Amino acid sequence: MDAVLPISIFIAVFVSSFTIFWTFKFEWQGIWRFWGTLPIAIVVSVLTNIIIGIAIDPTSHNLFPFEIVFYCFPSLIFLWFVVQQHKKYGKSDKPHE
Repeated sequence: MDAVLPISIFIAVFVSSFTIFWTFKFEWQGIWRFWGTLPIAIVVSVLTNIIIGIAIDPTSHNLFPFEIVFYCFPSLIFLWFVVQQHKKYGKSDKPHE
């Protein structure tokens, strides 16, 4: 059980880093940036909820690693969907030469 916390933190950091990479690598503008950073907000809100819940009652959130996984992987899938939609419908962010 001692390795659960570092693994959970790694998963959350991986999802957040991956999302930031995709969103800002392409320098998305407008609504695309909002949709691209939404997975970060989801992961951060879940982590905040877990931290506050454990601070109030240490016996709560006994299965918090699963909570993190259950929110991180759908966030990655959502990000993949946003990237695909941006490729299909998004205007080219690069100037035409």
